Amino acid sequence: MIKTITNPFFLNKNKNFINYGFNKNINICKQYTTTTTTTTGNDDKSKHVLFSFGSFDNLKLGVPGNQDKLTPTQITHLPPFLKIKQFGSSWLNSFLLTDEQNELDPSISNKVLMWGTNKSGNMSLPSEQYRFPVSLDLLRNTFVEKVVGGRSFSLVLTREGKVLGFGENNFGQLGLGDTRNRTTPTPIETLNNQNIIDIGVGLDHSMAVTKAGHVFGWGYNVEGQIGQKVVEYTRMASTTETIDGEEEHQSLREQMVPDVEYTQPTLVPGLEQIKISKVFCGYDTSFLLSARGNVYSFGSNEIGTLGLGSELKGRVTKPTKVKLPDNNEKIRMLSSGASHTLFLTNGGNVYSCGWGTEGRLGLGMDTSNRDSPTLVKWFAENNIKIVKVAAGGSHSIALDNQGRVYSWGNGSNGKLGHGNESDENLPKQIHFFDGSNAVDIFAGIDNSLVLIKE
Repeated sequence: MIKTITNPFFLNKNKNFINYGFNKNINICKQYTTTTTTTTGNDDKSKHVLFSFGSFDNLKLGVPGNQDKLTPTQITHLPPFLKIKQFGSSWLNSFLLTDEQNELDPSISNKVLMWGTNKSGNMSLPSEQYRFPVSLDLLRNTFVEKVVGGRSFSLVLTREGKVLGFGENNFGQLGLGDTRNRTTPTPIETLNNQNIIDIGVGLDHSMAVTKAGHVFGWGYNVEGQIGQKVVEYTRMASTTETIDGEEEHQSLREQMVPDVEYTQPTLVPGLEQIKISKVFCGYDTSFLLSARGNVYSFGSNEIGTLGLGSELKGRVTKPTKVKLPDNNEKIRMLSSGASHTLFLTNGGNVYSCGWGTEGRLGLGMDTSNRDSPTLVKWFAENNIKIVKVAAGGSHSIALDNQGRVYSWGNGSNGKLGHGNESDENLPKQIHFFDGSNAVDIFAGIDNSLVLIKE
């Protein structure tokens, strides 16, 4: 069954995202002009600087102007002396989480800042758009440990192991037992006794991992991406408010509503003997990383995104172990985008699978699809050890142990950061960051973020 997307982003035949437009009436939040800083110890006065590049659509870049940025541009409108714990970008907005915990004053909490487009309450802010980062006052007294964003909703994980949701909820992706949108952070009460240690979201589905190693999923499940039995869906007219430029796509505004919805967190079966430690979600996929370094994937595998080989095509509803070519290698972390997945091993090797078009797998001139993890040889051939990977809508980014950043895949909108819009079939170092010490990366649907330590 095909899912109809009622967001301004739609997939064309090449599975690339097209923006059919929001208006650009912009609310400018309070502007700061000081450089962001962080401290990793009492005497550490090193600076953190956050850069963004790629598509300016929905104002996700957080920088002045109304044009795409083909080269990394510093986000300067941030509070002074900022410590950054985490950052990222969803379909409509970008976000960051500060790191302000103080051992001497446990009452001090991290802050969540967001910028971009606020549709259905996904930013939990009063206005429609914000060009620059603004703090979420509704979370100012909440000890937030992690932030994740889906198509038009957000989840936050607190220090106490609780999960809050806000934004669009038409498929139960907020886990609140209904399909009503929320504009303010709302606790998922059914998880209150579970002590959650990690969360992840896809387009319209959500996942959570408990300290005991159990996994819960909820929301959209047409591809089995929450690890549950797929139920029949019924077509009905959307009640979502029309956005500018969408009238000509009125037929696309129908929604697929399940006869039985997973509007509350539901335990993922088949993992009774496996302790899961982390979850990673793609567009319509989910990946679970076990304490032993094994990965189990489920969801849409039409083009090999799950990395399960040629025999398991289409929909996979049961968590299934991903096998690497080298049985001695263990997966350290991974990232799944709209159509491809990157795996990073403890040895610093990178494997890719899924849609090969436009070079997003980093395998050179052979851009065919891969249904099993395939070694990105370029890093090994150049003796480069990767410490983090990020898969976006149609591009990839990697960070090595020397603080250098590489990108490859679809170059439209400048999201590769090379100063042009050319595709790259092999990893290419982003020379803008030469001489810098990059410490973190993120690949969005059509944009990228890089954090530098000075």
